[in-house]
Amino acid sequence: MTSGIEVPLRVAESYNQVRLQTDHRLVKCITEMVGDNKIDAVSLDPLVTLHGVRESDPGQMDGVVRIFTKISDDQNCAIDLSHHTGVDELLRSNYLRIDRGKANYSPPAKAATWRQFVNVDLPNGDGVGVVTPWSFPGQDGAPSPERVEAERKAEHVFLEVLRRLALAGRFVGEKGTYNAPHVIAKEREAKVARVGKAALDAAMRRLFDKGKIRIEEYVMANRHPGSRIVEI
Repeated sequence: MTSGIEVPLRVAESYNQVRLQTDHRLVKCITEMVGDNKIDAVSLDPLVTLHGVRESDPGQMDGVVRIFTKISDDQNCAIDLSHHTGVDELLRSNYLRIDRGKANYSPPAKAATWRQFVNVDLPNGDGVGVVTPWSFPGQDGAPSPERVEAERKAEHVFLEVLRRLALAGRFVGEKGTYNAPHVIAKEREAKVARVGKAALDAAMRRLFDKGKIRIEEYVMANRHPGSRIVEI
């Protein structure tokens, strides 16, 4: 056994802050370690120590996260990446979270409520601190362009493979052995586009919500009733 102190684990570095350079040997070692030990859940904390790229660069960070997504898909395991958000340490006391102190029989809140102290100048020249609403980074607001593009690509791959499988007489469903995300993730289109099972599962939910796919009941070859996903 060892730790990240003796053996730094950096799966990727940025080359001249432009090109992502993956440590394929290290990634292979991590993948084999997970598989050889039949690990179901891997927790890596913190994410910032696992790479050497600029976290302000969404494109490079997308590449880093996709490394762990592939390990998760290849080994059929869950990977938890702990990422600590960047609120300056000296400014943290300006923010507060509001929670119900006693909520024994109440359902959990859908999102945390945050407030921020800000200084307001009064007409008499004095300044006073007031509490104003504040959105925790990533909790609210429109998704980033990179996320929109990733979701668009996953939906495109899902529909493209679904059409091809239907033409070949192969059907996939929402659950069970022929679960659509699980099947599609193994197809060439998904591998070329580097779209994993988790992204395809989220894409399937969005496509259902958008009314682009639906569940259809049919009679299988063994004359038993079944259900399949079809494009609308």
